[in-house]
Amino acid sequence: MSRAIASALENWGGNRALSRRRTRRADWARSRGGTLSAGGLTNLAGASIIGFGQITTSIANDGRIEAQGGTLTLAGGLTDTGVLATMKLTDQWLVQAGVTAGHDVAPWSSDAKASGDLCLNYTTASVNDNFYVCANGINSAKYAYNNEQQYDATWYHRFTKTVHIATEGYFMYQRDVPAVGGAIKPEANTYAAACSAGETRCTAPAYAVVNYVQKELSVHDFLSFRSDLLNDKRGQRTGYQTKYSENTLMWSHWFGTTVQLRPEIRFDRAWDRRAYDNGRAQSQFTAASDLIFHF
Repeated sequence: MSRAIASALENWGGNRALSRRRTRRADWARSRGGTLSAGGLTNLAGASIIGFGQITTSIANDGRIEAQGGTLTLAGGLTDTGVLATMKLTDQWLVQAGVTAGHDVAPWSSDAKASGDLCLNYTTASVNDNFYVCANGINSAKYAYNNEQQYDATWYHRFTKTVHIATEGYFMYQRDVPAVGGAIKPEANTYAAACSAGETRCTAPAYAVVNYVQKELSVHDFLSFRSDLLNDKRGQRTGYQTKYSENTLMWSHWFGTTVQLRPEIRFDRAWDRRAYDNGRAQSQFTAASDLIFHF
């Protein structure tokens, strides 16, 4: 395994002493092609439940935050069916390219579109920084079910052995989205766009940024703080044309190597209009926890 890539991924997060968590991080490294020697090539085919380049989908299985953030919940596709090739160029550079049927659609459905994916991953020689940029689901961008054109960049940084951050920003859009209140109905289980007056269709963009700060307290405990901002410019992702923010503080405690407890508190706000509880509330507070048995 590349020392740079493997170390960067291994050092993201706390509880390095727990062998199960090390194994899970190693699995993540392998999904990025970390087991390849320079010049090695890996090909994957099938349905992948992951958003290329997205932080939360990459690390969700490792227990950073109990609840998903708004940037992931409202992001582009999570299930892409197709072929992905990963090429490790050097110990620090890795490139990925693939073709899929589009986001969250079966290849034989009417919404399927041949879509391209291209990603580039770079880890610094110091192993303190990792940069990962992706163009995901790229095609004509013409309106179809979840046919988001997503451009995504992530940055992972290690300040010390116990303090780490992960930051992501993305831009996505679709063209020719039906207008709210217009004669053209949107796809089932999707929203129309708040287009300008007189438009029957329009381009619907969305922007988002999310940041995780993580502090390891001991081999069994870590704190994680997530903050994110989403701007649903036309309301096509959420049903409400507004900006959203979310802040979550979570404490994780491991009992041995199998049982994990994750209590958290979270505050969400819609800044331009009431968008929660079916349009009746502009903000919401959540206190939640889960108990996970890893096997």
